[in-house]
Amino acid sequence: MRWSRAVSAASGDRTFIVETVKLGNAPYAFYLFHLSPSGLPGALSRVPVSVPGGETTEGFALSPDADKLAVALVSGGSGQEFGIAVHTLATGAVRIWTADSPGAVTILEAESTMSWTQDERTLSFPWGAGRWVCSGTPVLTPDGKTLACGAVSSAHSVANDQVAGIAEYDAAHGMLERVLGRHQSSSAGALLWWENTSGSVLIGSIRGPFDSCPTALPPTIGVFTGNRFVALPGMPERFIGSFAW
Repeated sequence: MRWSRAVSAASGDRTFIVETVKLGNAPYAFYLFHLSPSGLPGALSRVPVSVPGGETTEGFALSPDADKLAVALVSGGSGQEFGIAVHTLATGAVRIWTADSPGAVTILEAESTMSWTQDERTLSFPWGAGRWVCSGTPVLTPDGKTLACGAVSSAHSVANDQVAGIAEYDAAHGMLERVLGRHQSSSAGALLWWENTSGSVLIGSIRGPFDSCPTALPPTIGVFTGNRFVALPGMPERFIGSFAW
């Protein structure tokens, strides 16, 4: 029996890849499908991407043109080596980059995805920590200029009383540019799922009272515009493993 764990979308909003896993968390498999003009999903087609034994996936991202799939891998039970494998779907060719894990820092969340720039030459993924600590996977804008993530302030260490928000960084130099939507939050902080090219409109979830959403436990998904958060109606409150926009 298989169950889907996460999803990633190409830039046309019509092509998606779903990661599936058997009970027991292995082996992994990836399936591609397309949406028809009426929005109906087509048949699932398995793509030629495999995960070596002893390794776990810690995120993946379908490229904007849907011709490549990047997969983040951690090898060994202690996660001592981290790698990015980029698969060319038409040929099955793969290129792999590896590095030692940065100690106790969490690399990626198991259900997270990475981000491509529109030219398919740059990928984003979390690595390390700073004054604002990402509480989820960062999102790279299509132009590659801005990197953003749901974050909590490392200056607030009380587990259930932290300051959270959306941190935006200059992707070229790593400098923090601004923090949107600061609010009190649980230790889990905020999560960011998508942002437009300018970084002015974002979709994410919060875990604490903020603006038009007086309570957010369990997490509530909504739209950030500047410092305002508006919850999306009809969204499920539990068991959201991944999000594609």
